[in-house]
Amino acid sequence: MEGLREAPQHMLISIVTINYNNATGLQATVQSVLAQTYPHIEYIVVDGASTDGSVAYLQSLPTSTNFRFISEPDGGIYNAQNKGAKMATGEYVHILNSGDTMASPTAIEHWVHALGTQRPQLVGANVGYVYGKKIVEKTCPKTLYPGYFFTHVLYHPAVMVQKAVHEQYGYYDEQYRIAADWGFHFKLACLGVSYAYVPVMLAHFDTTGVSSTHEQTAKQTAERQKIVQSLIPQASAGELSNFHEAIAYQGISYPDFEKRLLVWRNSRSKVRTAMRNGHKFKAVWYTLFLPMPMALRKLLLKQQLFAAAYKVG
Repeated sequence: MEGLREAPQHMLISIVTINYNNATGLQATVQSVLAQTYPHIEYIVVDGASTDGSVAYLQSLPTSTNFRFISEPDGGIYNAQNKGAKMATGEYVHILNSGDTMASPTAIEHWVHALGTQRPQLVGANVGYVYGKKIVEKTCPKTLYPGYFFTHVLYHPAVMVQKAVHEQYGYYDEQYRIAADWGFHFKLACLGVSYAYVPVMLAHFDTTGVSSTHEQTAKQTAERQKIVQSLIPQASAGELSNFHEAIAYQGISYPDFEKRLLVWRNSRSKVRTAMRNGHKFKAVWYTLFLPMPMALRKLLLKQQLFAAAYKVG
């Protein structure tokens, strides 16, 4: 623990928790934040006018200049998160929803120490997905590029965003109900904001959340498709038709070798033809959306053609 004392201790971290009628989950979240050893934390709870005792619990907490809450009707998850992010005054904003918890009492302290003197606009860490008594660790990428988001996500309990980034590029788009965080992170990657990965287990994620159920998969995919269309309007409906396959594809081998070989040949042929004809954007789109072996997808994405194919204003 000696090294932790050498970490910069002046940086204010804002943690935002949103809650609606989840008193049990709220208590677990709040206690995990109040137990943090890092002294410079601003804690904000945005409650959506709960009627299950959540407000009474918040009112029972000791008065502190570093803790405040509001309880009023809101327009949904992202409206509530935006309220909290706008209230935040810290250098970084961390969204920790009701039911999610900090991974340990030293999580923020370790995060600050690992970050050191860096001040990237977006920071990814590790998160533990809680499945009953089992915790599965998931990591954010070491480097970030737009194509990453077509097969992956940035796990929001493991992410911190500079408050200045919100002030410059906006907040979560509230027209989306379950994919606005994915869309915001994708937009930041397209804009090329600075990014760093910190190998610290930051939080534990409650897998019973709205985006975690199988019933939400189709809606989530449709929202992501709409987000891509809004950011890349030159993409046609036909080019977007394979979006669901791209999201679902995780590099799983086809059981039939002949089928896999045919898919490989078709994908490679389309990409090569498009590049030969000077259609860089189409080549990038094929790379992102056609089902193909993950090795080929990663090889083509590493060329960073996607980032060069368009500019997000």
